[in-house]
Amino acid sequence: MIMPAMSREVRMPLDFGKADIVLDAGHGGKDQGASAGNVIEKEITLEIVKKTEKYLKDAGYKVKLTRDEDTFVKLEERAEYANRKGAKVFASIHSEDGEGNGIETFYSEQKGTESEKLAQSIQTCVIEETAARDREVKTADHTVTVTTKMPSALVETGFLSDGTERELLQQEGYQDKLAKGIAEGIINYMEESIIE
Repeated sequence: MIMPAMSREVRMPLDFGKADIVLDAGHGGKDQGASAGNVIEKEITLEIVKKTEKYLKDAGYKVKLTRDEDTFVKLEERAEYANRKGAKVFASIHSEDGEGNGIETFYSEQKGTESEKLAQSIQTCVIEETAARDREVKTADHTVTVTTKMPSALVETGFLSDGTERELLQQEGYQDKLAKGIAEGIINYMEESIIE
């Protein structure tokens, strides 16, 4: 008897232990996120997250990912994963559609000043690395930044609807700059904050 293949639509990474940092590649699986010119957000975010993970691991941090391939994970499960891992910092990576260009980082006012500090640190470092338009730090109540228990930020790395940024977001060198900026922002925050 041939057993039917198990669905991999919803899957969290099979890993154990705690993490200093949890990185979240926005969207995935059936949720492709923004798209323009055959470029899909879920693919861009995963590439940036994997590069960010390497920078952080090279710096000695324990890092976990909410997804490490093209799978769908519910927003609440992403937050719960970070909570379960005891993460000290959570960062969700996205790109946008709509009109505009540049990079912006969001935090939830419900989470207090530590999330704001984290968002500002990431935004500053990413702009320094990329020289992109600075759309500044903003507030919004995204599920993943509200329901995580640790300081959390959501980074919008650029607009897929903008032709120039769409081209940049596909380039490995630019993805590397974004990843380096995100990692440096997280590291700077963690080194400057009292996190027990």
